[in-house]
Amino acid sequence: MIHANAISTAELALGTAQFGLSYGLSKAATPVADDDIAAILATAWEGGIRCLDTAAAYGNSERSIGALSRGERPFAIVTKTLPIGRARIVAEDVAKVLARFAVSLRDLAAPKVDTLLVHNAGDLLAEGGQALFDALGELVAQGRVARLGVSVYDPETLDRVLDRFPIGVVQLPLNVFDQRFAANGRLAALATNRVEVHVRSVFLQGLLLRPADAVPAHLAHAAPALARFRARAQDAGLTPQAAALSFAANTPGVAKLVVGIDRIDSLRANLPAFAAAKKTGLRADDLAVSDPSLIDPRQWKE
Repeated sequence: MIHANAISTAELALGTAQFGLSYGLSKAATPVADDDIAAILATAWEGGIRCLDTAAAYGNSERSIGALSRGERPFAIVTKTLPIGRARIVAEDVAKVLARFAVSLRDLAAPKVDTLLVHNAGDLLAEGGQALFDALGELVAQGRVARLGVSVYDPETLDRVLDRFPIGVVQLPLNVFDQRFAANGRLAALATNRVEVHVRSVFLQGLLLRPADAVPAHLAHAAPALARFRARAQDAGLTPQAAALSFAANTPGVAKLVVGIDRIDSLRANLPAFAAAKKTGLRADDLAVSDPSLIDPRQWKE
């Protein structure tokens, strides 16, 4: 079930939501402790990871990164704007976004970031969204941001944003179940047009790594799809982790895989799995799932 590909050029990026929030399917009772964050960051750097993905909305994540990493490990930072979530963006909203970004720089102990993503794509599409984008463009002109981008959940929203704004980076969900963005060569076309693609939810918040007897009751309807995925991975001689990484890393157009880490042993397992995954591709077209209640974690209701 594996077909030979050219070695993928995709890179692994470290997702840091768990540094400041109880996040994901497992949802630990508390965010990752500072000592563990320091160890994770050191191991990530030693393992060749050079990019951290964070956000203003991720609790103390930015502050932890600034305190525990920036001096000795100059990671490229991708962070995100304060979400507004209003139908009409006014000057006061823009001022709040800019003020919160200044806090992000302070917390990160950095004069600039590599990428600033609009966390809520609807803020750009709302009335007044152009004023917000123009204000963010000023941050680029000032040298405090190298690139502007957007985080999206569905292809339709991405199309609307790209029709209106010159976006340099997009972050979107991609995994063996959620292949919406990979259809019809969409991601490869973005890369051709010099839009860098960062993918998240590679493990679908950990669901793809769960054994059958550990799937939560509210996701019991995932059992048939999970069985098909695990059988495909087993036939290929891959663990579910390696199979999930292989699919994402070898999808044409993908530049970075953002993988959230809350335990150092998970990171230590991901590094060699990713190195191996880049060398092969998993045939997974027939594993795609269209049910939004399965592929969109926002709809998961316990």
